[in-house]
Amino acid sequence: VLDIIRDSKHIVDWSPGGVSGKFGLWASYLRLKLLEVTSRGTGEVSFLGYRIRYLNAESLFQLYREIFVHRYYDLPVKSESPQIIDCGSNIGMSVIFFKNKYPKARIIGFEPHPATFRTLRENIERNRFQHIDVYQQALSDRCGTIDFYVNNDGQGLEALEMSIIAGREATPIQVPTNQLSAYVDGEVDLLKLDIEGAEELVLKDLEDHGKLRSFRRIICEYHHHRDSTVDRLSRTLSLLEKAGFGYQLNAYRNFDTKEATFQDVLIYAYRK
Repeated sequence: VLDIIRDSKHIVDWSPGGVSGKFGLWASYLRLKLLEVTSRGTGEVSFLGYRIRYLNAESLFQLYREIFVHRYYDLPVKSESPQIIDCGSNIGMSVIFFKNKYPKARIIGFEPHPATFRTLRENIERNRFQHIDVYQQALSDRCGTIDFYVNNDGQGLEALEMSIIAGREATPIQVPTNQLSAYVDGEVDLLKLDIEGAEELVLKDLEDHGKLRSFRRIICEYHHHRDSTVDRLSRTLSLLEKAGFGYQLNAYRNFDTKEATFQDVLIYAYRK
């Protein structure tokens, strides 16, 4: 109940779009919250005028809360038709957010898990989005195939914690992998990275190929202590600093003084 009150206040205080827009966000929030409590397995749902298929109601609500209520991806972009690269598109909630804010946006998306990718593509098609290309690929510093770790049932239904980095998931599957630098051939307004531990590999690949400065803004969800024995946030920040980016940091999970604790850190980087 307290979370609902806090989130409702956040919608009132921070969400754009006037009273009707705020009410629409709040009504969809309550609908998806109810779905989280009552739904099991896959299904379909409407929100904000979109119709989507989901794999897991709990993950769906978490994505809506982070992306539409707390607006983690809401960075200022001057272009009316921005070029956006979305790494870790999942079932398409981030794509819907970007298209809702920038209807003329041109988007390239990446999602490696087969079932999640099929759902992503279906959600793009059923909402008749234009100028979107999506690829069933993991992103790393090399091409070929790679072990991709998912939850124990191997179906990816708890799809928010899949990664090429062994850790919280137990079951590896083989997926194709590629280098993001191969898809960058000019200026890009926004890069979103939510790839569960592979952030440094992708940024290093972009640096090695002289492509990191091609991005005006970067939203990077850094997964600190995915491996509890490794501390290397400074390497990611160093890559951004050397390429001439400034940044803001937001560790939006509840602070915990327990050592070697997993923590999500949002890095908002801007090209200086």
